[in-house]
Amino acid sequence: MVVSATLPEAAFAGSFDGIRNGVAEGWAHWIGESDAPARVELWAQGSLHAVGPANLYRKDLADAGIQQGNCAFRLPLPQDLLPGQEYNFTAKIAGSASNLAGGPIRPHHLRPDIDQYMGRPL
Repeated sequence: MVVSATLPEAAFAGSFDGIRNGVAEGWAHWIGESDAPARVELWAQGSLHAVGPANLYRKDLADAGIQQGNCAFRLPLPQDLLPGQEYNFTAKIAGSASNLAGGPIRPHHLRPDIDQYMGRPL
């Protein structure tokens, strides 16, 4: 699934693909003239938890002809998540009000024990 939105001077495409082993994963890129990597923000409950560039290589994106595959992101979830709490994570291009397709994602519902989900010792 892909979402595109218009920002004041540019547009983007991308997807928040999921959360695995305590890392939010997906892809995003600017449409048009900018070759600079998009910066992706990871949000939950109205708070910004992580920011990073979408500049990692993924073969599936390269095979699909998307930015030569160099527009994936991996953002670690914060380590201070509380067991038993629900978190609705969304990802967006920095400076945009539009979420990437695929969210919100609730890791607490994907695995009931958040410590185990985060890969922390029990």
